[in-house]
Amino acid sequence: MWLDHSQRVLFLLAATSGIAACAHSSEVLTPGEVGRSGSSQFSAPRDEVFYATVGALKLEGYDVATADVEKGVIVTKPKLVRASGEATGDARLAPAQLAQFQRRYRVTVSTEKGGTRVVAEPFLAQGDRDISKEKVWDLEGPDGEKVKWHNLFDGIESAFRPASIERARSLSKKDLEGMEKAP
Repeated sequence: MWLDHSQRVLFLLAATSGIAACAHSSEVLTPGEVGRSGSSQFSAPRDEVFYATVGALKLEGYDVATADVEKGVIVTKPKLVRASGEATGDARLAPAQLAQFQRRYRVTVSTEKGGTRVVAEPFLAQGDRDISKEKVWDLEGPDGEKVKWHNLFDGIESAFRPASIERARSLSKKDLEGMEKAP
């Protein structure tokens, strides 16, 4: 069976995640979907939401590459999410090639009427190649983007529970000291 590149990527993602995936479960992630499902509104001040977002990203296992409070932009470092071998099918040839998949976020935090809006745009790469615009996203599955967004926004919200506010603010400010600003 011959698979095109995006089908191989989907197959490798499904095989390494342990989730059975069908061809119809992969989608292109549109800006509209990011705007609908990848954004959330918070009633706290913008700077507090910004620092809470940095903390929530760290809780989700992301290191922050750049964070600019003034611009309201946070970019995470790529995080390895999948690695798998692709067999050649012929034992006489080179051994399996390792395919690495990394994801990162670009998050914007902005003031809007009634509060602060956070938009978390995910990016996916296979090795050095950005495949974010391809048909490789699972939106609805148990480990899909909607679940990931929910977990991130829940992490942000949890920072505004009374005991967490000062702790999150002080940790996030300390973490951001000396970090370069977003481009």
